[in-house]
Formats: sequence, structure tokens, C-alpha cells
Amino acid sequence: MYGLIVGCIAAAVWGIINFATVITPMDSLLNYSMKKKVITDKIPLYFPNNRTQESLYGPSLEEPNKGTYLPAFICSIVTYLLTLGIIVALLVLYFGVKDEQSTNTMAIIGFVIMVVNQAVGAILNGHYKKKYAQHKDELINQIMKIKENKDSNSNQ
Repeated sequence: MYGLIVGCIAAAVWGIINFATVITPMDSLLNYSMKKKVITDKIPLYFPNNRTQESLYGPSLEEPNKGTYLPAFICSIVTYLLTLGIIVALLVLYFGVKDEQSTNTMAIIGFVIMVVNQAVGAILNGHYKKKYAQHKDELINQIMKIKENKDSNSNQ
């Protein structure tokens, strides 16, 4: 029983920690990256979409205060699915198979999976920080040039 309780709580808490420490910062690091945004208003789940900083510092190619960048959206979906999958697997093992040892093993495996998920997100954050966040001014200038070209083409 302890493996089930600890495993379910650990999966849920680790999912929340992953959102707070990896996915939300990832979404902010992707500001001005010109990556595709996913509008998540109609999806009844939490997705990071803090665009207030983005609209303060310069123009945006898409709706400036809406959406979650695609990499952060994908990481969010993966985290949701892993958390749900681990909890379902623990419940099935505990109530279906009724084997305490396999439930405890699955709890440990689930914890390792969540740690790996967070590590992959942290690696992606390091990549996005080097590629986008540190070159924010250059990216803003590129966006301004693209918008100027669009405006001049629409006026002709």
C-alpha cells in the first residue's frame, strides 16, 4: 500500500515541480524565438503562457499575449502523460495484479522516469538560453525587419 501512495504522490508532486522549475522557464526563454505558438485557451489544463515580458520589450510575429511556445507545449503534454501513466500503472498493479513488490518497483521506475523527464527539460532550457535568451536583442531586430517588410508589402 505504501508503494502505491508514495508512488502516486511522488509522480504528482514531481509533475508540479517539473512545471515550476523547467517548463514555465522554458516558455519564457523562448520569447522572441519565432517558434510556433499553440493557443491553449480552450484546453482545460495548465500551460505556461506568460507573454507579458514579450510584449513589453518589442514586437511579436504572432498574437503577442497569447499562446504557449510549441516546445514548452510538448514538454507540458509529455509531463501530463507521464504523470497520468505512472499513476494508472501503479493503480493497475496494486488493484489488478495485487503484488506489492511490482507496485514498489513501478513506483521506483516512475520516479526515475520523472527525474529523466526533468533532466531532459533542463538540458533543453540550457540550449534555449544559449540560442534565444542570450540573443534576445538580435531576435527582436529580426522580428522588426520582418514586420517592416510585411507592412511595406501590404502598402504596395
